[in-house]
Amino acid sequence: MEEAIRRARRGAIPSTVLAVAVLPWGCADLALEADRIPTELILYPDDVLLTVGEPTRLQFLVMDQHGHQMPVPSWVPPPAWEVSDTLVAEISRDGTLTGTRGGRVEVRARLANMITHARFRMNPKEIVLDQRLPLQPGDGPPARRRWRD
Repeated sequence: MEEAIRRARRGAIPSTVLAVAVLPWGCADLALEADRIPTELILYPDDVLLTVGEPTRLQFLVMDQHGHQMPVPSWVPPPAWEVSDTLVAEISRDGTLTGTRGGRVEVRARLANMITHARFRMNPKEIVLDQRLPLQPGDGPPARRRWRD
């Protein structure tokens, strides 16, 4: 291609022939429809059990109209992240999710005009069990159950 342009500048190839030869390479840029249209945003990992205090980086896939993964265009602004309960988890701008206490939370990600979400369960690092039952006067003994194997 570069050789053809150099020869055209020297006058060896008429410019109209060069324009007709180069035109097909530019046609994809002039198409009325985009080759790939982003249609779905998939958040991963999704539906995961996480431990309180351990950060997890969330990411997403952008799928086109044919169901194939496509890169995120460089001109798209970074995703906006949001959690349903800020007492259970926090999320940073880069998508790092950190549980602050046990519970369930839903995370939503918005990229351009697409929105996706996933649910997470935050498990505490330790659980304290207490055998003592607060008995009131007149309460009977606690119910007993027999477990069968």
